[in-house]
Parts: sequence; structure tokens; C-alpha cells
Amino acid sequence: MRPLPSCPFVFSAILATLLLGCKGHGGSGAPDDWDGKSPLLCGGHQTLSLKGKTVQMSTGPAIILGGDCVATLESCIIHAPIGVSVGGNAHATLKNVQIESGTTMQPVSMASAGTDPTMLAVAAEQMVVKPGTPYFAAGNGELTIEGGHASGKLALYASGNAKVTVNGGTLTGTEHAIDANGGAVVHAQGAKVEGAVQHRGSSKVTGVPGGT
Repeated sequence: MRPLPSCPFVFSAILATLLLGCKGHGGSGAPDDWDGKSPLLCGGHQTLSLKGKTVQMSTGPAIILGGDCVATLESCIIHAPIGVSVGGNAHATLKNVQIESGTTMQPVSMASAGTDPTMLAVAAEQMVVKPGTPYFAAGNGELTIEGGHASGKLALYASGNAKVTVNGGTLTGTEHAIDANGGAVVHAQGAKVEGAVQHRGSSKVTGVPGGT
């Protein structure tokens, strides 16, 4: 179970400010030369396309999509405590992406992030989502997962007014395969869900046993 912090409005304001003028890249450079060793940030009105990237990180989220970012990830392999975070009004489509998320993470605090916008966004995300979470969707973010595999303590965590569609693939969670709260909507079709399914508040989970 992943409860929201006592100050979600502060978190949202911090992250929205960081992503407003984001140029669509993280600390390692622009997406076309991103080495997958440091977080990738996409916000503002940017677009992002990644194909065949391999990510190995000790912190997370590995990829943060916010603002009005439109992103497509295809055939990527991500090993990170927190995989992909979709928030704001971002739209993300992930095709045949593999995410393995363990529970050991190098934490980032606001103090240690300094003035770096990417690391500040990582620190803000870590205030809400915990290690072992491959997918996190919040705000008004829209996430479409097509095929692929995600495994961790909590494979998919959806909150706020997020909309998540899972077409095929596998979600494996040792604690929960899917956890939805707030007004989030999760629809799975043809997906293999391995683990418990939980929905709270006015959230909806359809297409899998244990949903609404």
C-alpha cells in the first residue's frame, strides 16, 4: 500500500514548477545521446521517443514524464527501483518495455539535489512513490502499456486522475500487481496479472480479477 504524503499539494506544486520549462532531457544529455545511467526528465510541451535503450540505475524514477510531455518508449530495458513515472498532463505509450524494480534505492533529498531540476524532480517523486515500483501514474497523466513485462513490489501504482491502459504483457507484484486510488482508472485487456489487485477511493480497475 502506498499512501500519499500529508502534503500532496506541496509535492504537486514543486513538480509542476520543475517540469514547466523542461527541455525534455535529464542530467546525462538529450534523449538521442542519453546513456541511461542518470534520470531522464521530459516536461513542458516536449516530445520524447526512445527505442532500444538499456537503463541500469540505483535511484529512481529512471524516467519522469510530466507537464504536457508526449512520450513513446519501445523495446527498452529498465533496471531501477522506480521505473517510469507519468504525471501532469503527460501522455506516454510504452511498447514491449521490460522493467525490473528492486527495493534497494539510493535516495535523493531536496538538499542533496541542489539546484539541478532533474534531481529535484527525482527527490519530489520519491516523496510519494517507494522503491520496487516499475510504473507510477498520477495527476492527469495517461499511460498506455503494450506488451512487455514489469516486476517489483508494486508493479503498477495509479493515483490522482491518472488513466492507465494495459494491453497484453505481464504485471508481477510481490505486494500488489495493481494498486489504484483517488480517481485513477486502470483497464487491463489480455494482460497477465500476477499478484493482488487493490483499488481505493473512487478508483476503478477493470479487466482483471479483483477489480471493480
